[in-house]
Amino acid sequence: MLRSLLALILTLTLTDCRGSSTTVSDQPHATDRYARLLRRQLTDSDPLAVEREITCEVGRIAAAFGGDEAKRRLRPVDDSIVRSAHDRHRYYEIDSMRAFRSFEIGGPLCDSLNAIADREVPVKPISTSMDSLHR
Repeated sequence: MLRSLLALILTLTLTDCRGSSTTVSDQPHATDRYARLLRRQLTDSDPLAVEREITCEVGRIAAAFGGDEAKRRLRPVDDSIVRSAHDRHRYYEIDSMRAFRSFEIGGPLCDSLNAIADREVPVKPISTSMDSLHR
């Protein structure tokens, strides 16, 4: 699915930026906004507009935690929200709508959405051993 491809791209581009993984207990609410957006997307009349927000949110989480940790945190959210047959059907419909479309991870739209997200559910970048070397 396209979201898996996005997660893979984020992993490849951000994994080297972050050190070892944190645990969900470090920032347990980091994926709350993502969960709300995913729920909204399943019922929204314009799911691709919500997809833009989701793309920015995934980028925000991956930038804070690195690609591997972001995947570890986001995958269970997908599994917990897309549970019923109806939701899975809708999820695959939306996936088909996303085909051959691209959504910008950065730029002014994501900057604005991420500023709002940071006020609602701040996500602090993880501190790594690499960070301490640059101080």
